[in-house]
Amino acid sequence: MNKSFIVPIFLFISFLVFAYLIMPEYNALDKANQDLEERELELRNVENYYGEIKDHFNELKNYEENLNKIESALPDKISLAGVANFLQLASSESGVFLETISVSLPRAGTASGRTRKDTTDQKEQKIPEGVLESGAEIEVSGYYDNFKTFIEALEQSARLIEIKDISIVASEEIPSLHMSLQFYSY
Repeated sequence: MNKSFIVPIFLFISFLVFAYLIMPEYNALDKANQDLEERELELRNVENYYGEIKDHFNELKNYEENLNKIESALPDKISLAGVANFLQLASSESGVFLETISVSLPRAGTASGRTRKDTTDQKEQKIPEGVLESGAEIEVSGYYDNFKTFIEALEQSARLIEIKDISIVASEEIPSLHMSLQFYSY
C-alpha cells in the first residue's frame, strides 16, 4: 500500500476517534464543571443568607428585654389568671387592698370589626379582627395617694389596659375605689 493512503486514513480515523470518543467526554466534563460552579454559587448564596439570618438573630438578642416587654404587652391570648395576678401585684405594690375582682371572658374582633359602645362619649368603636378584649370589675380599698399610685401603675403597665369607669365610695373607715377595666391582646 501506498503511504499516501495511510496518512489520510490515519487522520480520518483520528478525527473520528476525536469526534465520537474524546469530544463527548470533553463536553460532559465541561458541563459537569459548569454545574459544579453553579452549585458552588448556590452554596455561597445559601451560606450568605443563613449568615445574614444569624447576624439578624444576634442583633435581635441585643433587644431581647424590649421584645419581652412587647410580648407581655401584646400576648397571643388573654390569660385570666395572668390578669388577676397582675391586678393583685399592682394593688399590693401600690398599697391598696384588692377587695373583689370579676374578670370577663375574652371576646375577639371579627373580619368586619366588632363594635362596642364607649361609655365615656357614647360613640361606637370598632375592634379590629384578631384583637381580643376582656373586661374586669375590681374594687380596691385604700387612701387617695395609694389609689393614685395604683392607677398610675395600671397606666404605666406594658399591658394594653383601658380604664373605663371609676367611682370612689367614701366610708367611715377606709374609702374604696370601684373600677371597670378593659384588657386587649392580639
